[in-house]
Amino acid sequence: MSEGSKPQYLSKSRFVAGWQCPALLWRKVHEPDAPELVPDKALQDRFDQGVHVGEVAQTRFPDGVLIDVPYWDFEGRVAATESALEDGAPAIFEASFLADDVFVAVDVLERTDEGFNLIEVKSSTSQKDEHIPDAAIQVHVARESGIDVDRAEIMHLSKEHRCPNIGDLFQRTDVTNPVEGLLPLIPEEINKQLEVIRGPLPEVDLGFHCFEPRRCPFINRCWPEVENHISTLYNAGPKKAWQYILEGINTIADIPADRRLPAPARRQVRSLEEGRMIVEPGLAAAIILHRFGVGLMLWLIVHPVFGGRAAWLTLFAMAAATIAGFEFSEWLLPLADDAFISAVQGVIVGTIIHGLVHRGHVDRHAD
Repeated sequence: MSEGSKPQYLSKSRFVAGWQCPALLWRKVHEPDAPELVPDKALQDRFDQGVHVGEVAQTRFPDGVLIDVPYWDFEGRVAATESALEDGAPAIFEASFLADDVFVAVDVLERTDEGFNLIEVKSSTSQKDEHIPDAAIQVHVARESGIDVDRAEIMHLSKEHRCPNIGDLFQRTDVTNPVEGLLPLIPEEINKQLEVIRGPLPEVDLGFHCFEPRRCPFINRCWPEVENHISTLYNAGPKKAWQYILEGINTIADIPADRRLPAPARRQVRSLEEGRMIVEPGLAAAIILHRFGVGLMLWLIVHPVFGGRAAWLTLFAMAAATIAGFEFSEWLLPLADDAFISAVQGVIVGTIIHGLVHRGHVDRHAD
């Protein structure tokens, strides 16, 4: 099978996308090069972390066999899996099956006395509801391929693990019951999703599924561009924003005057109503108190190493930067994107932490 014919098939990632939204599935299949699907640095780091976690998880299964065949070569992967099964491999990594026009690659297929344990590896620190459809489609395809799967697990990172080697890095959560409960719905869902990818772009109503289990990358194509949309209200996450929309509150201006809001949200509403930036009277005092603690930390870091003059210069520089930021932030912030601001914050925090840690090393070497 060539890579070009893959759009006629489902995979576990496509199935999970279609479970969230048919339009998301269609766009992922027919617009694989869409700019919305290009991961940013943070998302790419999460992808890389997931790959690394999967590789580490494989070390927990001695003598396991990896199906090392190009992903697009469905037949080759299925044949290699059948060979590993015939050879009696105790565990198979990326075990591949094709049934009902759905291709799945199982993270770990573990042989047991009763049959096989299907294990989906996740880099999260807990098992989540969104993992169940992912595991269910794999169990369905594996069973349709003649594999006696009698147990399904999510293998995720353990919250109890402590670096470097205190406690097990992984925790295995049995999800057999919820998966079995979902399996009767899988065949019909497969048929629906196959119709979606083999037809035109479906029309889908807006809803909470646009945000959960994760924000849709194509949300800006579907949602209308409304100034001061209710989703921009302070601390209005997906659930709360959707509740507002169901009440007919689509913009911040639509919020009833008697609606109880947290103080920052009330300030945001006032700012939009009055058309000006609102600075609370106590902000200056709060900044001074905050800077006092930061300044004390900087003094304790700089003075022992570089002396009093450098420490005073550091404090004066911090004070000047604080005043400049307070006076000119309204003009400076639009010039800096989120990535730049995050980078600056990272450098500052990293410098402080490095100074504290490095100071300890200097003291030990001095002794």
